[in-house]
Amino acid sequence: MSWIFVIEQDHHLRNGMQDILELDGYSVRTAEDGIQGLELLEKANPPPALIFCDLMMPHLPGDELLARLQSPDYAHLNHIPFILMSARNYEKARIEIKEYHGIDLLESYFLSKPFDGEVIIKRVEVLTSDGWHGTGNSL
Repeated sequence: MSWIFVIEQDHHLRNGMQDILELDGYSVRTAEDGIQGLELLEKANPPPALIFCDLMMPHLPGDELLARLQSPDYAHLNHIPFILMSARNYEKARIEIKEYHGIDLLESYFLSKPFDGEVIIKRVEVLTSDGWHGTGNSL
């Protein structure tokens, strides 16, 4: 069964996202920082269908986690849609991520905080293929 991964340091936001996604029928796993997220991703079988990740976290920020997952060492994971979440302005974040990591972040892969549950669900629907809706259908 496919699942959605939420990596967010703020436990209220992390739990809120989990609740919203689960109420809409999705299977969700969470991590509180990038290091814990990377450890869970390395063991995940099957991998998640989609990752929501906080941009600004201690230890391993979201942009650094994204860069690692796009490296050849993680080729088995780099096809997964990865949405960075931040209170920062999209354009500023995009420029910094391009400059530091060489990754051109599309706006559809960035979620500005604060956001509501409808935005989360719409993003999942848009970025997961074959209309997967958490009902056990694989991507």
